[in-house]
Amino acid sequence: MNTAIELCRLWQTELFFDGGNLLTRCGVNTGEIVVGAIGSKARLIFTIQGGDANIVTRLEQLNKQYDSYI
Repeated sequence: MNTAIELCRLWQTELFFDGGNLLTRCGVNTGEIVVGAIGSKARLIFTIQGGDANIVTRLEQLNKQYDSYI
């Protein structure tokens, strides 16, 4: 949780791209997931799989509803 808080602080204070701030939302959960790179050299993607990863996605989406970032 401390890492998510520090990242949000960093993103709101550092200037990115054309001099603007980066505003993003995070979902935080603990549990077991599968993480890895899938594909070939021509088309490689990094992904996470598992029930706990789905919970994180839903928590991140709830941030919009509650106007929060973590």
